[in-house]
Amino acid sequence: MKYIEGENRNQMVLFAEKIDDLISVDNPIRVIDEFINQLDIKEIGIKGLEGGPGRPSYAPKALLKLYIYCNGKKVRSSRKIKEQCEINVEVMWLMCRLNPDHRTISDFRKENKKAIKKVFTAFTKMCIEIGIYKTEECVQDGSKFRAVNSKDRNMTESKLEKRVKLAEEEMGKYLEQLDKNDNVEKDSEKYTKEEIQTKIEKLKVRMETYREYLKEMKEEGVTQKSSTDRESRLMKTSNGGFDVSYNVQTLVDSSSHIIGDFQVTNECNDKGLLSELTKEAKEELGIEITEVTADKGYEDNEDILECLLSGTIAHVASKSEKKSYELEREYKETELTEEMKNSTKAEDIRGCIEAGVLPNIYEGKGIEVTVVEKEELEDSEKIFILNESGTAVVCPQGFSLLKVA
Repeated sequence: MKYIEGENRNQMVLFAEKIDDLISVDNPIRVIDEFINQLDIKEIGIKGLEGGPGRPSYAPKALLKLYIYCNGKKVRSSRKIKEQCEINVEVMWLMCRLNPDHRTISDFRKENKKAIKKVFTAFTKMCIEIGIYKTEECVQDGSKFRAVNSKDRNMTESKLEKRVKLAEEEMGKYLEQLDKNDNVEKDSEKYTKEEIQTKIEKLKVRMETYREYLKEMKEEGVTQKSSTDRESRLMKTSNGGFDVSYNVQTLVDSSSHIIGDFQVTNECNDKGLLSELTKEAKEELGIEITEVTADKGYEDNEDILECLLSGTIAHVASKSEKKSYELEREYKETELTEEMKNSTKAEDIRGCIEAGVLPNIYEGKGIEVTVVEKEELEDSEKIFILNESGTAVVCPQGFSLLKVA
């Protein structure tokens, strides 16, 4: 049986094929190339690297293309990225056969951390302009990304107190052993006097470190502290276990599945994180009004109300399976104009709702605004009253709660 045979590696070719012929016309890498070519990197803040004596530096656009492509392929190590320049035909085409050193790649990424996120925003804006990204509806969810911090180096108040107690018990045993050695005027068979003293000194340092952690946690008002990746926290993961992680919030367009914005937090759950990201995305992308859908983990009346006041309609699943939310806001008497009612600005939307008027942008969205006057109870009706015999308590509505012996 004959097999398909490849070309002879030593065969000479009279007319060599162009590297451009190896990349198909619909290859996504051409989008990266064209997008970066059209990008104003000075406005975004991308900085180039200075070259050595007598040698020019690499163009920042070329390094940016390389970084974006390799991240899309989940290649993030600077040494691995350099390797792609030598073995990947797509990268050879994208870089025009440039082969920067791994230190150059690493330094470029380090110098442009914040600016690279602006590139991400610029790409999303371009998708909005050409109609790929729909701003009307989006979905938000959180993902746990494991940090570079072991569980053992993540401290909680209870864990630290337990370690201090264990260290004190261990020190007590060493001191007892030291006294016993002094009484018999000879060293223990297990440890010498000098070894025990060394261990005691180490325990003292360890206990002082734990107490310092407890003090810092109290001053900072936090319940956890990580010693390696300081901003990470111990979180429950999707598999039911626990890992020291970050909670990465992602806002995604429901139709194109393009990421609109993201935020790295150290909150252990998603509660209260809806309004912050949607507000930031609206400002960066220039979106006037949007609707966001989220799961039960985001259920928080104050957060949902804040979304509504800033121009975002939040559709959050309820843990109690209720079909609607009743949100309270203090009434503020405001003289409203037609311009304010038609406005999409957050301050005007807030003003309308606080004045008890539904903004025009929320018409037909299933939202109602009503003003309710609360009746003040008399002083005698505001308290629970214990009867003379002390056997029952009468509530403000007249019901009795009997005391059972």
